[in-house]
Amino acid sequence: MAKKKSVARIVLVSIVVGILVFAGVLFAVMYNRLNKGLVNYFKDELEEQSEVALEEVLYTQELVSGTMDWIRNSFEYTYKPGMDLKAFLDSLSFSATNFLNVDSVVFYDMNGKQVNSAKFGVSTKNEIIRSALKGTEAADIIKLSGEIYAAAAIPLKHDGTNILVAYALAAACDEELVETVYNYTNFDFTI
Repeated sequence: MAKKKSVARIVLVSIVVGILVFAGVLFAVMYNRLNKGLVNYFKDELEEQSEVALEEVLYTQELVSGTMDWIRNSFEYTYKPGMDLKAFLDSLSFSATNFLNVDSVVFYDMNGKQVNSAKFGVSTKNEIIRSALKGTEAADIIKLSGEIYAAAAIPLKHDGTNILVAYALAAACDEELVETVYNYTNFDFTI
């Protein structure tokens, strides 16, 4: 009878150990698959959000570049020597900031001195402006005072000579970007 108890005990212990081993393996497999699945899910979500955000930032950069083309054309076809330069530049700045999706427009003479009214924007000289002062158009995404902007600067010519530089900024990361990313991805997004 003692042998029957020990055989029953061995069978019972074997069954319990087998169940525990099976449960452990099952738990490990499920944890591994679930963990990889969640990582992939959040990775895909972040990639989708970043692609939409980048597209919107680049769209803002295109808007700034389009505004700069408008400023160049308006200046080169409209400006005549003898005009009140500051008033003319202020009218261009007013139109650009009110109708063309830029936050500020600053005009510099070739010595780097601002020549339009400060109410349309002021800016410290940066690589973009220095490049335009040397005669080369430049555009980039920059960070100013904790905000991200699309920026562009172009030299403006009169009779084939660079006489001014136009510099424009547009906020690239704002509530509109947050709403656009949310609408495209249905995921919460913050800046």
